[in-house]
Order: sequence, then structure tokens, then C-alpha cells
Amino acid sequence: TLPLTLALLFDAVLSKSDESRALFVEFMASHVLVYGYELHFYLVFVIMLFGVSLAAAGAYMDWAFVHPIHKITRWIEETRQTAFETVPVMPAPHSRDIAELERAVAASLTYSASTRSQNASLAGKKDELVVIAAHQLRTPLTGLKWAVSTLSDPALTEKDRVSRVGEISDTIVRIGLIVDNIVASADIEEGK
Repeated sequence: TLPLTLALLFDAVLSKSDESRALFVEFMASHVLVYGYELHFYLVFVIMLFGVSLAAAGAYMDWAFVHPIHKITRWIEETRQTAFETVPVMPAPHSRDIAELERAVAASLTYSASTRSQNASLAGKKDELVVIAAHQLRTPLTGLKWAVSTLSDPALTEKDRVSRVGEISDTIVRIGLIVDNIVASADIEEGK
């Protein structure tokens, strides 16, 4: 019915004859049986035009918005399956806005992966620092413990007592320097 209606419409408009116009008006006013109901052909024609327009708009919306979003979703899902370690090739964009969105998502995923890698590296360095610091502190603390235990010996002379107190003082200074180095290395990592 759509091609016939359009043909009659164009014939009536182009011919500019009263006969063609009368035929078109009569055709549009005729009754059509639809599911047992008698409807004016004009109403059926308008409903068909609305349906075709709606279908075309739906197809365009699917092509312009829904399909690209599904592609982006699949792309992010592929990236998630690799625990965001690698970023697969981006799908071809349909529009400039969607292309910008895809670039932003790719950039954030790449940044996230590099940040995770840097964090893992820093965590390894911090573990190494803790082991070294523990070793560096254990040695002077052992000497400090030995010097303090010898101070309580009643057979120790005054000269030896003064010498032990000097050793304790030197050991405390060494421990302070080690702690200062640990704090300085933490400040360097934080960029201070």
C-alpha cells in the first residue's frame, strides 16, 4: 500500500489535474479491512508511515549508539579477562564522541596497568628495605644489650664502666643514623 499511495500522491501533485487529485482523495478516504475492522485508508497510511519512521529511528539508534556501546563493553571485558595487564586493540568507532570515550577508557586502562606494575615494584623495594633495616638495627641493638648487661657486673672497674657508657652512647648514635636513613628513603619514595 505504501508504494501505491506514494505513486498516487506524486501523480496528483505533479499532474496538477483535478482528476488526479480527486482520485487521490477518493483513494485516501476509502475503507480498508484490518483484522476485521473497517478503517480509513488514510489512518492506515499514517500508521504505516509512523511505523516505518519508528523502525528507521530504531535502526539508526542501534547503529549509532547501542552497537558501539556493546563493542566497548566486549572490549573492556576482554581487557578484564587479562586482569588489565594488556589492552586489546580498540574496535573501530562509529562517531567522534564514542571514539573519544574509547580513547579515554584505553588511556585509563593503560595507566592503571602501569600504576599496578609500579606499585608491585615499590612493594618489592619496601620489603627489601624492611629486611635491610632489620639487619642494620639488629647489630647495634645486640651490642647495646651486651654493653648494658656488662654494666651490672660488680667486678667492673670505674674506667671500664665509663668505657661501656661511651660504647652505649656511640651505639645509640648509630641507631639514630640508621633510623634517619630509613625516614629519608621513605621521603625520597614519596617525592619529598
